[in-house]
Amino acid sequence: MKNRSELRGGRRFPFGWAALFLLVVAVVFGGGGSHAAFGNLLVGLGALLAVCWFAFRGDPLSRRYGGVFAILVAATIALPLLQLVPLPAVLWQALPGRDLAVEARGLVAAGDQWFALSLDRGRTLGALAALLVPLGVFLALDLDRKRKRESLLLVVVGLGLAHFLVGGLQIILGNVSFFGYPNLVYGQLYGFFANHNSAGLFFVLSLCALAAVADSEFFVRRKWMMWVAGVLLSLGCVLTQSRSSLALLLLVLLVLGARTLWYRRLSPRRPKPALMGAFAIALALAIGLLATNARTLQTFERFENLEDTRPAMWADTLIAAGRYWPVGSGMGTFDEVFQIDESLETLVAPKAGRAHNDFLEISLEAGLPGILIVLIWLAWLGVAWWRTRGSDGGKLAGFSALALLCIALQSLIDYPLRNYAMWSLVACFAAVLATANVNSRGLNLAKNP
Repeated sequence: MKNRSELRGGRRFPFGWAALFLLVVAVVFGGGGSHAAFGNLLVGLGALLAVCWFAFRGDPLSRRYGGVFAILVAATIALPLLQLVPLPAVLWQALPGRDLAVEARGLVAAGDQWFALSLDRGRTLGALAALLVPLGVFLALDLDRKRKRESLLLVVVGLGLAHFLVGGLQIILGNVSFFGYPNLVYGQLYGFFANHNSAGLFFVLSLCALAAVADSEFFVRRKWMMWVAGVLLSLGCVLTQSRSSLALLLLVLLVLGARTLWYRRLSPRRPKPALMGAFAIALALAIGLLATNARTLQTFERFENLEDTRPAMWADTLIAAGRYWPVGSGMGTFDEVFQIDESLETLVAPKAGRAHNDFLEISLEAGLPGILIVLIWLAWLGVAWWRTRGSDGGKLAGFSALALLCIALQSLIDYPLRNYAMWSLVACFAAVLATANVNSRGLNLAKNP
């Protein structure tokens, strides 16, 4: 019995050509954030086409990824959508924090008109458009078998290596931005991204994907390629000079080491002395090279200067969130409303732009509903990882969960989810974890033997 993908013309690429195309376009052109208009337009159009094409073709999200997952996706998209629904004057004027809006609209005789909950409909519409990227990836992916999930993560590893190549050329050529991103700091590796923290996080995520597929058929006869890829991805993370990404890299390496020691203790097999000796020599040479490299030393020197304005910004964000609590000011409106409550003592130039803490920013923009959705997503992540332990494909799910955890951890001090590229990677890891969770419970068996 042929599956639906075969009946539609036979997609020979393991997890779908459309998903591959959307992922590559999103990573290569979607790393510029809100100021990269052309790249965002390109990625957004691709995501919109994927949503329109796959929305009514193939299995629904609830069958492929589970009912809870589908509900969470729907709730996440519905939040900014509901913030755009026009409300009568008696309702929007009664919302918390709308005093200035009432006064301003009254000056132009618009106080009695209908307005949305969001204080900036254009920015909220942009936030809604950004969610089309993960939705398009979810709809286009076909991950009903473990081999397809491995292929997806191998593509992520390949993109990470391409990211290293582009970033290396950028540094060699004197911080040339191949994508027109401004304000690149000399000596920091950016690759596909405009933010060095996101660039470093991408290397960490690619390393998680590499660890997940280390035992795959592709690397069975290519162990040397796995080690080379691991070294390059780790080196790339160091060269971004991102302190948060380097801390996450150490976390991933600690998890890898602990996991290796644990399973090696349970396994009767022992590593070959020649292989372990070669690895020890290579590791010593790599450490020696990094320890004497000027760019590497710059990264570690940044830890000596921990003076930061972010704690003060977080305090001001909490005050601003209280002004609009519990409904929020509207997704994407932070830059418009934060300046009202920004203290003069911590005022910086240029504008803050972001809260540098996605959880606080969501509390300001989405209020109580946004916080609840985030907490439920985190709970789902923990439950899905727990259920996949020890199952076939549990390793893929485990490192996918670790990748999502790394994104959540960096969100505590930065804003990694404010570009399309990172959203596409979130969708990939979440899809791998969700399908592994569904298959481990026997709810969605592979269509093919």
